[in-house]
Amino acid sequence: ASNSVPAGNVANGATNVSLGAFEFDVKGEAVSWAQIALTIATSSGGSGTAGNKGITNVTIVNQNGSVIAGPQDPNAAGSTVTIADTVTLQTGKHILVVKGNLDNDWTANDTIQVSFTPSSALSTVRGQTSGNTLTPSPSSAVSGLTQTVKSGALTVTPASSLASQNIIAGSTN
Repeated sequence: ASNSVPAGNVANGATNVSLGAFEFDVKGEAVSWAQIALTIATSSGGSGTAGNKGITNVTIVNQNGSVIAGPQDPNAAGSTVTIADTVTLQTGKHILVVKGNLDNDWTANDTIQVSFTPSSALSTVRGQTSGNTLTPSPSSAVSGLTQTVKSGALTVTPASSLASQNIIAGSTN
């Protein structure tokens, strides 16, 4: 996981929301995978399309802000989204951000956390030079930081610093 998307608040009904970030450290040769299965853990959540807890259009975005996989909607239970797009990463460290759209059915303080187990959630992982099949590590789940749904609010009141006054018609100041 990466702190590139810190734990924080996300807006009910927002689009293109950062749900979590993961650091991929590619060594030796460029690596590709054909599919990634992400787990989406939520507290109560909304009742969006197909019962998917109100998250749609899940994408994976690279450090340049370009979508490199997706969009894809979660399964009917809303617990997994499988994105079957081939992704190739060159050697080096890459921060990939998971983004999605939230519907308006979330309630305040609902939470969202994205995770996956690299050794089993990434399929058809191959070295681009050697063609060898690779098993990514670790074999345990890595989790993005928890996002909490909040609704925006704005309250406007009269400024107490401006007292009632008399005004002379036609004057300035």
